[in-house]
Amino acid sequence: MELEEHCHLTKIKTISHDQDHFHLLISISPTTSVGKIVGLIKQNTARELKQKFTFLKQLY
Repeated sequence: MELEEHCHLTKIKTISHDQDHFHLLISISPTTSVGKIVGLIKQNTARELKQKFTFLKQLY
């Protein structure tokens, strides 16, 4: 994931999921904002979903 490339001190500890959502336990640097991490996750997720499900580009 690009997250660890952009924020070198960020580590994904655990990932779990349910049918329609997932949970992440992430360790971040005190100098990195939570908002920046959430934004990167959302950007990467949106990009991957739009590549896999091309009809999403028409909806959003």
